[in-house]
Amino acid sequence: MTQQFEKGVAPYTVRKNKNYILDEIKKIKTEISEDLFVLGHYYQQSDVLRFADAVGDSYLLARYAVSSRKPYLVFCGVHFMAESADLLNDDKQIVLLPDLNAGCAMADMAAPEDAEKMWAELKEIIPEKIIPITYINSSAAIKAFVGKNGGAVCTSANADKVFAWALEKGDKLIFLPDRYLGWNTALAYGIDPDLLVHWTPGRPLGANSADALRKAKIILWNAYCSVHRRFLPGDVIKIKESYPEIKIAAHLECRPDLIELSHLAGSTSAILKGIEASNHELWAVATEQHFVSAIQDTFPQKTILPLAGSGYECTTMSLINPDSLLATLQSIQSGQPKNIIRVEDSLREHALIALKRMMEISN
Repeated sequence: MTQQFEKGVAPYTVRKNKNYILDEIKKIKTEISEDLFVLGHYYQQSDVLRFADAVGDSYLLARYAVSSRKPYLVFCGVHFMAESADLLNDDKQIVLLPDLNAGCAMADMAAPEDAEKMWAELKEIIPEKIIPITYINSSAAIKAFVGKNGGAVCTSANADKVFAWALEKGDKLIFLPDRYLGWNTALAYGIDPDLLVHWTPGRPLGANSADALRKAKIILWNAYCSVHRRFLPGDVIKIKESYPEIKIAAHLECRPDLIELSHLAGSTSAILKGIEASNHELWAVATEQHFVSAIQDTFPQKTILPLAGSGYECTTMSLINPDSLLATLQSIQSGQPKNIIRVEDSLREHALIALKRMMEISN
């Protein structure tokens, strides 16, 4: 039976890039290096990351973006990451995304108008103070909604700290858009699962009763990463039949029932550090396959396998490739940079407030 894949995910594919393209990227990057800083997310293919000046997860890249003073920041990631870099940097710097179609399926599941409707409905029935948090995997408009209402951004690397901050400031917490990261973080924080509810946009009261919402401590937006949701508890059972001693590492965007079966759960950076620190040499990893392959390359003495099959890739992240990177560098060299990311002025103030709160909380 042919597997069905939703938006944003596909089976991992190894790509062979043309050497002359790679050679030309190297040449142009050297020629304009004084003005250029390239950021690369862990989920990019190796032939893109080889040209990155900084590699990391969303949180690390946000910090790298702040520290760079080069006129041009080329973000080899997806749209929301480039938006965050634009917000955090000097107005004189220009942020470029090699392919403007490189979005995020999960971010697209949270529309700002739906968030505003949720806020209005909750305010009508809940007198207590509510603090909104959004995962960095969200649009600038969602970040602005959160910043305007006293909340903050988080990443998978610092969600625990932002949760603690929000629960000190308020009585209840809204978490957008990733239901699984929110649930996993809440459980790790010690919150009773009976106090967690999902909010389904487009339904009255998010498909909840008023009593359930009043009782809830955490209200989770009903969205998810289509890559990480593919990994199932059955995949653990299956791989352990072939490798009984294997250990499981899973990203916190995975389902809670998979996290329960994992020996290591965290952000991409936490997974990398955990595998490096471990004496165990056989791991199956539940996250985007470009990163899993990079872990294997980093630690050749260990065996690093995808948890399921040959692994899954983020299809929008994969739109950034050597061809689109080369075209972006050529546009900078010609003095006509293309694919510039600029957050609307109407969103900048509050979106930046939410991002800066995250940075302050994490320091």
